[in-house]
Amino acid sequence: MKKRLVREFNFWRFLGILALICTMFMVWLLCYEALKPGEDSSETSGKVEEDIKDIIPDIPDNDQNFELVSIRCKQANASRAIGTKLTLTFAYTPSQATDKALTFSSSNPAIASVDEKGVVTFNSYGECKITATSVAKPNIKTTFKVICSGVAAGDISNIYPTFSDEPNAPAKYEVPEGTYSYICFRDSQGQVVSVDTLKIVCHDSTILRMSDTKHFVAIKPGTAKITVTNKSTKQTKDINITVTESDTFAAPEFFEFEEHVLYVNTNTSFNPRDNISSILPEGATLDKRFCTITCTNKSLFEIAGETYTAVSVGEACFVFTPYASVETSFYRVVVVEPLPEQLTIMGRDRIICDKEYQYTVFDGERDCDKISWSVVKGKGVTITEEGKLIATELGDVIIRATSTQDESIYADFRVRVSPYENFHTYVRKIFGHFTAFAILGVGFAATYFFLLGRARKISPILALISSAVVAAITEILQMPIFTQNRGPSVKDVVLDTEGSAWGVLGAVVFILLFLLVVRLISKRKYEQIKLAISRLSFGTMLKPAKKVFADIQEEPKADQRNQPQGKKQSKQQQNKQPQNKGKNKR
Repeated sequence: MKKRLVREFNFWRFLGILALICTMFMVWLLCYEALKPGEDSSETSGKVEEDIKDIIPDIPDNDQNFELVSIRCKQANASRAIGTKLTLTFAYTPSQATDKALTFSSSNPAIASVDEKGVVTFNSYGECKITATSVAKPNIKTTFKVICSGVAAGDISNIYPTFSDEPNAPAKYEVPEGTYSYICFRDSQGQVVSVDTLKIVCHDSTILRMSDTKHFVAIKPGTAKITVTNKSTKQTKDINITVTESDTFAAPEFFEFEEHVLYVNTNTSFNPRDNISSILPEGATLDKRFCTITCTNKSLFEIAGETYTAVSVGEACFVFTPYASVETSFYRVVVVEPLPEQLTIMGRDRIICDKEYQYTVFDGERDCDKISWSVVKGKGVTITEEGKLIATELGDVIIRATSTQDESIYADFRVRVSPYENFHTYVRKIFGHFTAFAILGVGFAATYFFLLGRARKISPILALISSAVVAAITEILQMPIFTQNRGPSVKDVVLDTEGSAWGVLGAVVFILLFLLVVRLISKRKYEQIKLAISRLSFGTMLKPAKKVFADIQEEPKADQRNQPQGKKQSKQQQNKQPQNKGKNKR
């Protein structure tokens, strides 16, 4: 046996210190990552939501921020006198739009100008167009006509009626039966006197009748007296207008129509006169304007003149009274929710077990609430009438939204129930956290193996326990008191510990294989490595290296291995003989 210096001590000590430093760095890195804020929602659902918003512009956000889709002026074609003002009002779609700010412009301010508040000032005779534009969405605008109907009324003793607002139109005191015309008054200079400054009363409404403040209808032959009053001066003037007989006209006395069905928010105009039919004499033409119309439930509509737009569900009745008769007719209108042409389900396409998720349906224009929910495929899945989904088992799920108005209209949506919300999170958990903790397990196993001293046999167990503690600490750091949009999960601790276990197992297998290979190659080298590692510990890793000697038995040389055992003994005896002889001589 010979004493040999174990020179590998410094090398194995370097590996132990390096393993300790790398392990501590991995612990710091995992804790730092746990403190980073999380995302509010998955990438997949965010992309789906943005795509649907591009197609459906007035989808309300979760905070009830309704976006403007269209605007319409309620005073389109308004006519006013010179010097008067008109404040514009608008109808917005949707009516709950949060940003209703508008800018205004006039095509000819010399005729009618408009200020930033939407107040129109009529300056001179003529027509011009006013444009209202949304501030939030400049692409949404509306353009409409306003009319300046001439000078304000002064002395009306010399005014005369015309049935046209064209300049120099001749006076008309006779109109044929069936005439429906705009009536205006001019003075001796031919200037139009605004009807807004006049009060007009027809005394023979069975012959000539005002349908509104500006239009007259000639019902049947005869002479009707009109009294015109200046509203400001109270000056009056009587005018007689004769209605002549017409061979091609007969005033309707009775109307026939069927029930009409309207749909809410279809952005289509409805005029009750459009559905009128009547029994008329042969050769007569029906003029649908020869009646009065009264709506019994105006709360269901937005009304502009005789145009009705349904805004809520319900039932209304329109009462028609012909000018030529006292018999009334009733027109029933039912307002219902529109049938959706196509349903679109919006929500997450990847969800987590035992967590509630909300799903909504859009019918092409708005949020649809007349929906019944069902599960077409999947186990352990429940969905409520409000569209709240909970899954308790992993796998693919198909949910269906069916219109309660028409069961043939439905939409299916595939949802994947997985441990994580989306593929990005899945990859990050498996190839991020799992791999990171596997590396951490290798680091702990190597550190304890090199630096634990005599107790290194339990280094795999201590490495696994240490990795589990780090996994628990990283989850605790994800609590709301430390970071935002994240939270602790027991599943993540189990996954991280599993990754560490694989790392510890891999490290143990690698070390055992390494020592086995070294032992097979050289027993002397194996003994040197074993002795060097046995000298390492947390206490000696930073101390100066000492000369460490070991009793290592040399292996016999090759020529000695081949000699017989008897010859070896004879040589040993020969070597001993001279020594014995020397002793005898002495």
